[in-house]
Amino acid sequence: MWWAIASDRLPVDFGPDLGRRYCYPLMLEEMRALPQMFPSISHAGFYMAGVNWITDWLITPVIMGSLLLWPRRAVRPMAKLLWWG
Repeated sequence: MWWAIASDRLPVDFGPDLGRRYCYPLMLEEMRALPQMFPSISHAGFYMAGVNWITDWLITPVIMGSLLLWPRRAVRPMAKLLWWG
C-alpha cells in the first residue's frame, strides 16, 4: 500500500529539541534492491515524521483526496497548500 495509515505509525523520540513525534513508513523504489545488494540486511525502512498538527491532520488528508480525484489538476494548488502549512 502506498499511503500510510495510522496503525503503521512509529513513535520516535527526537530528543529535547523536537520531542516525541510519530513517523510514518514510506516506500522508496531505491530500497527494493537492498536485499540483493546487501544480503546481511535483515530490516530496513524509511520513515517520515509529521510536520505540525494542521498539516498532519487537516492539510494532508485534503491533499491526498484531491490528488486521488484530480491527479493532474490538483498538483500545483495542493503543493501551494502544503507549502503554506
